Amino acid sequence: MYCKKCGVELEEGSLFCKACGTKTTEEVLETLNNEQTVEKHKGLVIAGFVCALVGIFVVPILGLFGIIFGAIGISGNPVKNKIRSFSIAAIILGIIDIAWIFLNVIFQLT
Repeated sequence: MYCKKCGVELEEGSLFCKACGTKTTEEVLETLNNEQTVEKHKGLVIAGFVCALVGIFVVPILGLFGIIFGAIGISGNPVKNKIRSFSIAAIILGIIDIAWIFLNVIFQLT
């Protein structure tokens, strides 16, 4: 994060700029918290995407994990970025996997 007034890089969690003394806004601190949350969920989102992708070709039930991990990624990531995109993709692929299971069951019963 950088000071909005002078542009100096701020230390994590600092309340004032060390160069000009400008108070950091809650928005800056909130952005820091969001970045930390994104990093926490990054692994889950990638795992969900991979599960959903593998589910299409191998074991469709893995799509359920894609949906769950994708939802976790979206709920913990309010900013539109690459991780949020992977979350949405994991959910969509997971839904396709689950739909594939239901279609197989329906057509095998008839």
